[in-house]
Amino acid sequence: MQPEEAEEGAEPSEKIERNEEWTMPPLAELGQVDAWVHQNPHIKRQGRCSLYIPETEPDEEAEEEEVDEEIPKEEEEPDESPELLSSVDNDANIIDEIKPWSISLSSCVEGLKHKVVCLRSLLWPGAYTVSTKNGYSNVYIGWGIKNAPYEPPLPPEVQKEYEGELVESVELPPIPAPEVPTESEAEHDEEGEQEEEEEED
Repeated sequence: MQPEEAEEGAEPSEKIERNEEWTMPPLAELGQVDAWVHQNPHIKRQGRCSLYIPETEPDEEAEEEEVDEEIPKEEEEPDESPELLSSVDNDANIIDEIKPWSISLSSCVEGLKHKVVCLRSLLWPGAYTVSTKNGYSNVYIGWGIKNAPYEPPLPPEVQKEYEGELVESVELPPIPAPEVPTESEAEHDEEGEQEEEEEED
C-alpha cells in the first residue's frame, strides 16, 4: 500500500491505494513491532479522524470576536497524528519508557501450520490486530476511552487523637435480665403444645 499523491500546495492525502506487488511477509517478520504501520488516520480529540470546523454566520463571528477580546483563550496543544504507513514503533511512549504497542505469538514452536501474531494497543485497551500467513483482521472491544495514566485519589486527612481520658477497666459488663413472657404469650404456647399432643394421639 502507498499514499495517494497530493496536488501541489494541497495537504497530504489521508487515503491510500493498494500496491498490487505487495506480498504478506513471513510471521517471523511480523513478530517485530517495527514491521507494522498505520493504515488509517488517528482519532482526534473531537472523536473524528478528520477535523470538523462548524460554519458560522457573519453575525455570530462578530459576536465571537467580541467575546474573544474580553476572555483570552489558552493555546491548545496541536492535535498531531502520525503519517500514514509510518511505523507504529515510532509512536510516542505512554508513560516514561512504556511503548503504546505490544506484540505476542501464539506459539514459538517452528513449523506449526496455524500460527498467529497478535498486535495489541496499550493506548486504546481492547484494540487488537490478529495476523496469519493468509491475512490479518482488526478488532476492537471496549468503551472507546483512550488510556491515560492512573492517578489514584489522595488519602483522607489523618484523624486527630482522642482527647478524652482513657481508663482501663477489669469489670465485666452487667448480665442482662432474662425475658419474662407475658400472659398472652404463655397462653399461646400452651395452646400450641395441646394441639401437638392431639395430633400425636
